[in-house]
Amino acid sequence: MMLRRILRDDRWKIAAYTAVLVGNLVATVLAYPTFKSNITAIVNLIPNFAGFLKAVLTGAGGDKFAVFVALNHFFKGANVIGPAAAIILALGTIVREVEIGTIGMLLSRPISRTRILLSFAVVHLLELTVPLFVVAAATPWLCERLIDEAVPLQPLLFASLHASMFIAMVYALSLLLAVVLVEQLRLAAIAGGLCIVSFMLYFVNQTLPWSIYVLSSVPMYVDLASGKAMPWGAFAICAGATVALLTTAVVVFRRKDY
Repeated sequence: MMLRRILRDDRWKIAAYTAVLVGNLVATVLAYPTFKSNITAIVNLIPNFAGFLKAVLTGAGGDKFAVFVALNHFFKGANVIGPAAAIILALGTIVREVEIGTIGMLLSRPISRTRILLSFAVVHLLELTVPLFVVAAATPWLCERLIDEAVPLQPLLFASLHASMFIAMVYALSLLLAVVLVEQLRLAAIAGGLCIVSFMLYFVNQTLPWSIYVLSSVPMYVDLASGKAMPWGAFAICAGATVALLTTAVVVFRRKDY
């Protein structure tokens, strides 16, 4: 019953999220021919701090198309589209029930607070991650049909796995805020503000280490698209942070007096 209710409430949000991911991928694929024909001029516009990216795009080896797809689809998908969707889904959890005055009805159900919160978390994490893998699986077919370019599937799946864990971490933080706060606007402002500030810090060398986006960075997706190993260290940090944040959210929710 609880799971069906969450799925019913989220169906249009997930449809929109999936549509944005697909639209971003299609735009990326269709933009590649123009990018390829003007690669020298475009690379000259890349800031000096991204010298590694210049080397990848101008070097003789490597699959430039796979790198281009990884940068535009996964870096944007994981670091912009995904976190935005995570925050929106978290807005529909406990903080919404508190704000509209239905938290008493939710807690009166014959299920524990832990199960209530984990039901939100499990369903939402599936809603955030499954579309990433579905779009990734469709990418080789789409690329071949639209511009007759080939892109291997396995690197895309590894990139999806890493992006999913980063998005899960952002969602876990948002869910914790949803338990602590009593207004949806405050949650959106705090979680969204943290993401925006962290994203800005990522593009300054001196503040780069302070950004959460160092765990879902351009070099990681470039390496994955080039067939290199999964960044298991960053993946483990995201996974550990996700578990810690979800555990904290459960503890706070069980003890909070509404």
